Amino acid sequence: MSDMSVGGLNIEEIDREAEMIILEAKRRAQEILKQAREKAGEILRRPFPTSEIEEERKKVLEEASKRAELILQEAKATSQSLIERAKANYERAIKYVLSLVTGIAD
Repeated sequence: MSDMSVGGLNIEEIDREAEMIILEAKRRAQEILKQAREKAGEILRRPFPTSEIEEERKKVLEEASKRAELILQEAKATSQSLIERAKANYERAIKYVLSLVTGIAD
């Protein structure tokens, strides 16, 4: 397998880092949802009227889902940015090498 690095940036390392960002975001999202479920369980155990409990439970779970989705979106955006930067550097390096080989400068 060839080393696909450009200006000290290894594309495989960037891919791994992007994947790690997404995995960490998923882990955090799962933790948020777990905490929300625990909180919902606590709410259900309270001695309140059922309709109020159900409303609060729905609200907690909805908020947790929104937070988890936001974390995943941010992680995906960060990893996509890393990948795009690596691609741009890789393409720039290819053009540079081609200009050296062909003697044609941009």
